[in-house]
Amino acid sequence: MRRLLVPLILLVAAFPAAALSEPGATRPDGTLAVRDARGKVVLEVKGSVIGRFGNGTLRIETLDPDEASDPVVRGHEKFKWGRGAAPTYIYSGKNVRFRLIGGRYRVTFTGKGLFFSLVGKGRVQLDGTGSVGDGIFYDGFYSLNGAEEQSLPDDPTWMPLAPPPPPPPPPPNARQPAG
Repeated sequence: MRRLLVPLILLVAAFPAAALSEPGATRPDGTLAVRDARGKVVLEVKGSVIGRFGNGTLRIETLDPDEASDPVVRGHEKFKWGRGAAPTYIYSGKNVRFRLIGGRYRVTFTGKGLFFSLVGKGRVQLDGTGSVGDGIFYDGFYSLNGAEEQSLPDDPTWMPLAPPPPPPPPPPNARQPAG
């Protein structure tokens, strides 16, 4: 029985990797993690976002109302709702928590103490408010698509939300390290 169990587990584990390696397979989502940010962050994405902020404003535009779930926001002090080209929700306050699951959104955060994680496809704009002249030396950190964590840019910068390219395959005659 054990002889059959190990190859069966390996076979089941290989199916997801094989599906992603096929030419017609869709690429996985990109990721963004933001830690203790101060400034403005804009997300134009299809995906999911979960997080919180210490003090500021959260503006959510639902770009495809049929596809998106309603935003879940807790702890806000003020709320505005509008319907223009897209349904828009504006929340502000202190210690606000939020969750957007699935759907296409344009989300704008302005404030400080922003922590969130995002998984999806699209693009993001990061703009930290750190300024030596103003005496603000810290504007938070971000990690985009699994890269090393770095400080938010001082100027508005658009970045693609996409997974990093896969590593190149090993040469055909390369020896595998003993492990």
